[in-house]
Order: sequence, then C-alpha cells, then structure tokens
Amino acid sequence: MMKANKKMRKNMIKKASMTALAATLSLSAALPAFAATLDFSGESNTGHSYNVYQIFTGKFEEVEGNKELKEMYYGVDAKAYVAGEEKRVDSAVITELEGVSGKTTAEILKVVEAYAEIDGSSFQTAKAGDVLTDIPDGYYLIEDAEAPSNGDSFTTYVVKVVGGTIKVTPKTDKPGFDKQVLDNEKDDVTE
Repeated sequence: MMKANKKMRKNMIKKASMTALAATLSLSAALPAFAATLDFSGESNTGHSYNVYQIFTGKFEEVEGNKELKEMYYGVDAKAYVAGEEKRVDSAVITELEGVSGKTTAEILKVVEAYAEIDGSSFQTAKAGDVLTDIPDGYYLIEDAEAPSNGDSFTTYVVKVVGGTIKVTPKTDKPGFDKQVLDNEKDDVTE
C-alpha cells in the first residue's frame, strides 16, 4: 500500500508540473511580440508611394522606462548584410546615423548611403493608405519611391523603430523662392 501511495503522489506531482508548464507556455504565447506598425494611412500621404529600407535590426530592451535597441545587426538592405549571418554594427555607426535627425535630404542620404543599398529593391513598399505590420525593431530609411504626384516635397526619413505604431507623414512644404531687389544707392555717411 505504501508503494502505491508513493507512486500516486509522484504521478500527481508530474501532472501538476505539466499543468504549470502548460499554463506558463500559454501565457507566454498570449504576450505580444515586440514588433512595430508603420502607418501610411494619413490623408496627407495621398500622392505618395514609399520604399522602406531596413538598415539595421536590434533587440528591444526597456532601460529605466526608455525603449532602446541593443545588439544592433545589419538589416537586409545594408551593404554589409550577409544572408544567414548576424553581423554586429559598431556603436559609432549608430551614433552617426542618429546624428542625421533634422538634416536635409542630401545630408541624410550621404550618411545612409554609406551603409545601405538604396537601389529601389527595398525591404517593404507602401502607398497612401497602407499599414505595414510586424516590422522588426531597428533603423529604417523611408523615402518617396518617386516624385509625389501632388507636388509635395520629396520625403526622406531615418526612423528608429521600437515597437508601437509610427505614423508616417510626408513633408508637405514646397520649395520656393523670394525675389528681392537690392537698392544700389550708396548712403551718405557723415561723421
């Protein structure tokens, strides 16, 4: 009788362990993976089509309440990308890329073209109204695939993606000029 009780207890412990394991696995499956959404659905995107180039990918980490990318690797549109290999990106490269914020299109492209193959065959494409889901965390170049049909300026962004939804809106300012006429009269200056 004693052996039967030990065996029953052992079976009960196994069942309880399996139930706990199953509950843990189902809970972890219910937690969302940290991937982002790029939303091109805004009305201002009318007349635009975009190429989305994956420059670098990274692993998301929350540090003191801030979303950060760690362990950066070259993305599929990077010049240094090799299929099947994870090649780490030097932190100086990331610092240089982060420095393009607020720069002109020419300045952005000068930095990005050193690392990315910008040849029209991009990681993703989008047009007005599209919502791209399951975008891996990382750095992306988003640019107009062609001149916007509505006369807007050409849009080029470097975007850091760390989960959540990023609304992509085009640059809508148009280049212009202000014609000024200078007066060549010399002012009489007396001292």
